[in-house]
Amino acid sequence: MEQEASLRLRLEIRSEQLNAACTLELWQLAFESAEELHGLLLHPNNRKAQKSNVMLNYYDKVSQVFWVSDNYLFHACAMQRIYNLTERQLLRQVAKNEITREQANKSLGTLASKVLLGALSVPPPPVKALDGDMDPEKDKHVRMASLVGHTNVPQRKAIIGELVSKNIMANVPTELREMFAFVETEFDPLNLSKRIKPLFSIIENNPELVSYLQALKQVVLVRLVQQLSQVYQTMRISDFAKLADFLSLHDCEKLIVQAVSNNQVLDPPHFYKALWPQIPRHVCRFSQ
Repeated sequence: MEQEASLRLRLEIRSEQLNAACTLELWQLAFESAEELHGLLLHPNNRKAQKSNVMLNYYDKVSQVFWVSDNYLFHACAMQRIYNLTERQLLRQVAKNEITREQANKSLGTLASKVLLGALSVPPPPVKALDGDMDPEKDKHVRMASLVGHTNVPQRKAIIGELVSKNIMANVPTELREMFAFVETEFDPLNLSKRIKPLFSIIENNPELVSYLQALKQVVLVRLVQQLSQVYQTMRISDFAKLADFLSLHDCEKLIVQAVSNNQVLDPPHFYKALWPQIPRHVCRFSQ
């Protein structure tokens, strides 16, 4: 009994420490507190805590830590955990006739949208990934994966697949399901910007979703360059700017160079414009 009481007390202290660290935006302390709290939650004597709001609060705070540190992959995993726990709670309420199934689905609507946008915000993987043993951050990634319930580092493809397999998409508004199609399944580089910009406007005007906007734009830009590279070898910068007008040209330049260095785009088209003298040559031409 004394051991259980001690564990509960430590659990409460670490939970409050994690909450306070996130409130004060002390993100390194928040990460360390999350690791300590995670260890306590895994203790066999804390099984009750694993089924309570303690877990929801834990994943909520962990999702914040990963988001502000640009670890979008693990943020997406945390959001899916939050959705799964919330769905279970609501289904129990439906079974007890405390709420209707329609009310449960409505409550899940905004959360499902966050789960979807969080997953879509994960950067596309390298076209040629590093061998796991050669990844200098492998141990760090494994540690972060453990905090969201994974024994191995998850892949973007698996996270996207879970959206479909667990029918999370059913609770997502139609316009955001369209965004999923534009980013993940369709091939239409010449019309991608025109079709997706209205959806960006919807997200921008939604205070609960707007934080995902910039990350989504970066992913869409990478997808656009990947698609253009399949049909063009050379393209005018002015033409590319029209196709990517959801971002400034300066941001496009920076993000394309970053995508190439990350092997997300192995052979993008050559860009030229008479040859844009104020831009260094190595920025204007991305492949040799």
